[in-house]
Amino acid sequence: MKRPPWLPWALGGALVVTLGAALFLLFFERVEETVETRPGAAARANGYLAAERLLNALGVEAKSVRGPVRLPPTDHVLVLVTPRQIFGAARVEEILDWVARGGHLITAPRAAGAEGEDLLLARLALAVSVPEEKTEAEVLSLAPVRGAATLKVEVGAARFATTPGDAELTAGDVLARYRWEKGWITVLADASFLENDRIGRHQHARFLWSLVTAPWRPAGVWLVYRDRVPGLRRLLVGRAWMALVSAALLLAAWLWVRGARFGPPLPPPSTMRRSLREHLEATAEFLWRQGHGEALVAGERQAVLHAAARQHPAWVGLPEREKIRYLAELAGVPGGVVAEALDGAVADEPIAWTRTIATLEKVRRSL
Repeated sequence: MKRPPWLPWALGGALVVTLGAALFLLFFERVEETVETRPGAAARANGYLAAERLLNALGVEAKSVRGPVRLPPTDHVLVLVTPRQIFGAARVEEILDWVARGGHLITAPRAAGAEGEDLLLARLALAVSVPEEKTEAEVLSLAPVRGAATLKVEVGAARFATTPGDAELTAGDVLARYRWEKGWITVLADASFLENDRIGRHQHARFLWSLVTAPWRPAGVWLVYRDRVPGLRRLLVGRAWMALVSAALLLAAWLWVRGARFGPPLPPPSTMRRSLREHLEATAEFLWRQGHGEALVAGERQAVLHAAARQHPAWVGLPEREKIRYLAELAGVPGGVVAEALDGAVADEPIAWTRTIATLEKVRRSL
């Protein structure tokens, strides 16, 4: 049996491919490389997304909220480390009442440079200071629970400026835990270690877990990652009520001034309108008085000549006398009257001028 002619080529190609693959595996090694990419949209919007996912992975239901508009149940932990620029005294009392009924609050001071007093820390007689000169972050060994082993946590330059004397637990000058009736309040001088890009450093994740589960394991955790800005009406009423009152008084004064009436009211304008004929008569009389009678006659003569040339093309080539006779026959007017209206001098007398205009108009309509 004769071998196919393509078989040697197929065997040679398979040999080349096998040899190439063997050489590639011999000289190249497969390695894994980690490439840092830009955080996703969810991570950019929520700086505590990694902390939320960590707690969920460890078996505690956690969620990030914006506000909070309402407070969680008292068997939850509320992590409140936002600037709290819009928190008033009433909101602070509401949070403290929630803690007194058994809630656990983890909070931190407002951002440096924030206007006004931190009302929440003021109720705890606690103040935090930040050095004016820039200080690098420091890795401290802190015990999140009394009697527990210390954990390494990287904290910023913020420190307690007052001694938390009523605190059940203190860790240096960066952590204090207060007993508040049936609940707990944990204050951190700096909570930046909870952010997405820092939760994986040192022992931050374990430290967060110890804070959340002490003194008991909660049913859930709410992480407030951004203050919810109130509506415009609420902001105006709460922060700019004096400006609103001033604007209302100015508006009332303006309405009073504009509403003042001097003398009796004007009668309503008449709905009667003059006819078109009256307008034309008034216009013609005005032009006659201004000495424009000759111009009106000249315009009417041009209209007659253009209409005759357009409607009767053969009329253009006729002699002048034949043209006059032709127009006179069409209009039923004597030829002399037509000749006087087309070529005669413009009369200064109103009656003669009106007669000329009437003749020209009669000729034009007959075309």
